[in-house]
Amino acid sequence: MFDIQEVALRLTSERATHGFSQNALAEKTGKSRQQYINYETGRSEMTVGFLYALDQLGFDIYYIITGVRNTDSNKPVSEPQGQTNNIQGGVSGVLAGAGSTVHQVNTQKHITKTVAEVKPGIEHITDEQRANLKRLVDEVVELEQKYRTAQSAKGHQAVWASLNKKMKVPKYSLIPLDKYETARKHLQSWIGRLSDTKTAKKTDTDAVRKRQYAYIHTNIKKLGLDDWYRNYLQERHGVTSSTELDDVRLKQAYQAVAYKVRMANK
Repeated sequence: MFDIQEVALRLTSERATHGFSQNALAEKTGKSRQQYINYETGRSEMTVGFLYALDQLGFDIYYIITGVRNTDSNKPVSEPQGQTNNIQGGVSGVLAGAGSTVHQVNTQKHITKTVAEVKPGIEHITDEQRANLKRLVDEVVELEQKYRTAQSAKGHQAVWASLNKKMKVPKYSLIPLDKYETARKHLQSWIGRLSDTKTAKKTDTDAVRKRQYAYIHTNIKKLGLDDWYRNYLQERHGVTSSTELDDVRLKQAYQAVAYKVRMANK
């Protein structure tokens, strides 16, 4: 089954192998930086013209598309010979290069490949759990962009790659059902670290408080902890509402609820 996220990951890997930055590869392939980023994040499907430009640079486009290395391709890296027409199409297609030369690109090969069967809810995480992980990844990327520098901020592909490496799987849909909590905690911890940075506290204290309010409210309702939390606020902090807590005490309340959540998930 075609997975644009997996294709995007392989594009990122090939770019790193060839030593290109995003800006440099965008320029070499005749794309704007945003167009290229859309390819690496899986927001847009790659055009045939773009794949042809990669091929001219020595990239293994068969690997990018299928995940299988093209062992017959041993050509050196070369500079692209002019712009190619930006033709939308599938894996195979005719590409018009600079001048009147016509190039035929056909990536069809007869290769036997064993593909792991995804069994949601039986051996692997459910569709709902996959959606939850996607939501958490989006939140991590949002916070990375907000609190890290442009050079150090992690994008979607880096976060997914980190999760897949942690879970020792080639793609997140193959995360074992009994490892879902480990994957979720990995991303939650990432979010927690970003939310706890000095930059986060300095630039967006209100947003951090709102996020902590939301976490507390959602989980005390979900676990039926309303009475416990009410007593906790009164006995520990002498207040009746989370909004009365300063930043330090709100963090303590957040951690107390997080502990209850961890105990409930064991």
